[in-house]
Formats: sequence, C-alpha cells, structure tokens
Amino acid sequence: MRLDFAIVKLLDYQWEELETDNNPFAMTVMAHLKTKNTTRNLTEREQWKWQLVTSLYDKGLTKFDIINLLKFIDKMMT
Repeated sequence: MRLDFAIVKLLDYQWEELETDNNPFAMTVMAHLKTKNTTRNLTEREQWKWQLVTSLYDKGLTKFDIINLLKFIDKMMT
C-alpha cells in the first residue's frame, strides 16, 4: 500500500483568500496563522477568536459545528 500526500506550506496562504473560503479547514489555517502572529498578545488572540465565531455564524455553520471546530482550533492554538 502506498499513500501520497501533497505538501502545503501554510504560511504561503493569503489571508484574503482564506476569509472568503467557506471550508472549515480554511478557518483552521487562519487560526494557525493568527497563532503565529499573536504569540505574545493573548488579548488580540482572544479578540480574533470572537471575530472567528461571528464569521462562522455568518457563513451558516450550526452552533454544534462551531463549537466542535473551536474545540479543535483551541487545541491547535495551545
């Protein structure tokens, strides 16, 4: 058995493209990028997470989906 995976450099993604993408993994990439940018500024990180929740509701995700996605993002941001 052989599995091939594409290699992606997350830092190469453009923020504007990720914002308009409805894919939940785009939000995960945004969380990763924001984590890198807010390492020493937890207040800014918290504000961004609230903006993320709002944008997820605007994109039509359910409360259940948002909670589960944020649980994953929280673990990744730690």
